[in-house]
Amino acid sequence: MKNCFKKGFLFSFLIVLKIQAQSTKVYDFYYDRFSCKNPKGLIEYLKIGKKKQKIFYATSKNSEEDIPLKILNPNATFLDYYGEGTKVQFPNDNKIYILKAYPSCENFIECHNPDGTVQKFEFIRELGGTYRCINLNNTIEYLYINYINSKNLKVKYSSNKNPRWVTLKVSNIKINTNAPVFLDYEYIEQFEVQFPNAPQKYIVIIPQKEENIEFPIVKVKNPDGTVQTFQWINKE
Repeated sequence: MKNCFKKGFLFSFLIVLKIQAQSTKVYDFYYDRFSCKNPKGLIEYLKIGKKKQKIFYATSKNSEEDIPLKILNPNATFLDYYGEGTKVQFPNDNKIYILKAYPSCENFIECHNPDGTVQKFEFIRELGGTYRCINLNNTIEYLYINYINSKNLKVKYSSNKNPRWVTLKVSNIKINTNAPVFLDYEYIEQFEVQFPNAPQKYIVIIPQKEENIEFPIVKVKNPDGTVQTFQWINKE
């Protein structure tokens, strides 16, 4: 998907996106994501780093604002269920929360709150992040996708030739209605995007898989009928 709209598609689940005008930054989305609805009806999210011990918190009211949690016992077994668990604190808050990953196929995290209550955060599939396509002419395109549901789907594009991130217009979103629904999360099958002030539409297709994919892909159908594959990437 090129900016000139002639040859292919020139394109790029919770850290706030900071656009740097002259550099293509690859966003790190190598996380598992968990969600819980609290008694007040607010949906809370935990984002857990898979390779590094990183934990972020957000809510349905500020889903784009990830709050980094301080880990008090980084030398302990990460999210150990039968041990002491992982002790965390919010910035500028002395209260201690204990997170434990339950070792079963149910795939959830228990949060033991300072008041003695326990919340169950259940795993949700996260397909957000940065995807890359390396074309035969050695151009590299990036598609950035981030969403919880169709109401807040955000898509940005950049390339190695023009590293400035461009926000794309999104339309015609199709939801997989046969997929299980958890809280406000939706399984998006495909949607259309357009560059600013351009009539051409590109179809972004998200392959639907039941199993958890470590390195997902998205496919892009260009106006000329060609199809590109964008591979999810992870880079600090």
